Amino acid sequence: MLSYENFKHKEKIIRLFAFALGDGWLYRVKANRYQLFYSGRIETLKAIQKELGRIGINSGIDQKRRILAVYSRTLARRFYELGFPIGKKTNQEYNIPNWVFDLPRSLRKEFIKALWSADGSLPNMIRYTARAMYYTIVKTPDKKYSGINFLMQLRELLKHFDIQAAENIYEFRQKNNIGLRLMIYGEQNIIKYLKKIGYIYDTWKIKRAKIILEYLERKKQLIARKQKERIWKTDMPDFQTYCKSFIK
Repeated sequence: MLSYENFKHKEKIIRLFAFALGDGWLYRVKANRYQLFYSGRIETLKAIQKELGRIGINSGIDQKRRILAVYSRTLARRFYELGFPIGKKTNQEYNIPNWVFDLPRSLRKEFIKALWSADGSLPNMIRYTARAMYYTIVKTPDKKYSGINFLMQLRELLKHFDIQAAENIYEFRQKNNIGLRLMIYGEQNIIKYLKKIGYIYDTWKIKRAKIILEYLERKKQLIARKQKERIWKTDMPDFQTYCKSFIK
């Protein structure tokens, strides 16, 4: 298998590879010839298109279908050589490639950031509290354990940044398939993710995550002040009220 070390623009290639693992696919045109696609919100696709342009790769966006087609056989072939699955990912077995675990810390961060930005959620905010955030993968029933293994690998990557995800994988039905989720509970873990990892390409998630992090850190400071000064009441608004201050 080809090593990521052979590439120029390592950071960008790793981000593009990881995001595609969530919201992209690789199509085999013919033997040893592939084409890469991404799907998502138009703003997200434009951000990916801009990233591709920085490394000299052209692409086109179908706004009606919300699909970005990458016009580079070389990049598509490189993704395949790096372990990217061919065709519909739901009914295939694949893992986070071994080379990801050997990346320097800074590049592991970029991989997680892009992967989570594709199929990972923002924290679920209920009044004053961040309840959970999660990464979802969908598999056919016969490929269920491949999906579980993928999420367990992601959990190990998060541990490298002192972020503790739940030991158990949450399972739910999605039509004829099985949905699997890796959950991150607890505000300390959520704050660590938002500060140490974050989001990329998806501008809505990036902006929302910034507001959530500011809110949680402000809440943490107020609680510490309350405990120190024995203040029994604070002016901390609930999250929805806090968000209104950002609406012009």
